[in-house]
Amino acid sequence: MERGADGKPSNTQKLVDGKPVYPLRGVVVQIQNDAGAWVVADGISVKSRVVRDWPQYIPLAPAGEKVIVTPYAAVSGKYASVRYSVIVDDLEPVQSGK
Repeated sequence: MERGADGKPSNTQKLVDGKPVYPLRGVVVQIQNDAGAWVVADGISVKSRVVRDWPQYIPLAPAGEKVIVTPYAAVSGKYASVRYSVIVDDLEPVQSGK
């Protein structure tokens, strides 16, 4: 659910560059660490400009021309952490061997 500037839930459609984006639920993001190993990243929300119904447990990669990564601070009481919002044009299945 999108949240407004006041932090409360909002039913307003999220727009980026004047185009709607849709939250992807249940997506696990992996990043490559300094040692070259792929690890699950916490604190990342993913949105897409295209709505698709993907099967579970299928590796996906960004498709299209643009990926927007926006860091932001999440504050809970006296603790703060850095979180990331990722917006992709679309996703596609990862081709084996890549």
